[in-house]
Amino acid sequence: FLQRRAEKLGFLFEPTKKESRAQVRLACLCRFQDATKGQEVIEAFEKLGSEEKRILCDYLTADGISQKGFLLYHSPDFMRKACGNPQVGIVRAMKMLLRVYQTADAEFADSEHKVITIYVEALAQYAEKCKGLRVAAF
Repeated sequence: FLQRRAEKLGFLFEPTKKESRAQVRLACLCRFQDATKGQEVIEAFEKLGSEEKRILCDYLTADGISQKGFLLYHSPDFMRKACGNPQVGIVRAMKMLLRVYQTADAEFADSEHKVITIYVEALAQYAEKCKGLRVAAF
């Protein structure tokens, strides 16, 4: 699936590299389907700090079997609405996803469950209605 989606997005896909898999997953979360939009994901991802990229890749590629994984329910809705709101945008949306993952990881650090579902519907609604840059910083 990721290979086919990467081709549609114009990505050079390397299935053994976390960063490559994470970028395709981010594009999928945004509901992007073409190379122009795919390039937006690559450019936004490159604006993250190296540590932010590494950690986000770890969360986006966790399999829920050998390492704990988080299902951010409604995250595609959040990403679509954040990308559609110029006050938020894709870079801030990626950073917010990272914050949600990190907060959930800390909250459920002692959990024995391998997959934990976090509902982000309210965050999606907020991303859509956000009107100011100070507010968009979440």
